[in-house]
Amino acid sequence: VGAFAHPCDAGTYYIRLHGAPRIYFSAYDDVFIDAVAGHIRAARAQRRQVWCIFDNTVRGEAVPNALTLMQQLSREVAGAEHDAGKAPA
Repeated sequence: VGAFAHPCDAGTYYIRLHGAPRIYFSAYDDVFIDAVAGHIRAARAQRRQVWCIFDNTVRGEAVPNALTLMQQLSREVAGAEHDAGKAPA
């Protein structure tokens, strides 16, 4: 992911994903998207704004890849909200 991530400034983290191995055509697998989610979590922990662009659009792979990433990140938020609602032990 690092090769595709571009720290724009101290407050912004920009990830642009063109598809691999075939640029603009190939979908990313779940392992790679998990790694992207990890980078996004780390940037958010640093209170940075994150932009992630999927540009693997020739075969329409960008939308499913983006939805997978969104699902992974929303599970994290849902889990945090659930944990926040628990009474202290």
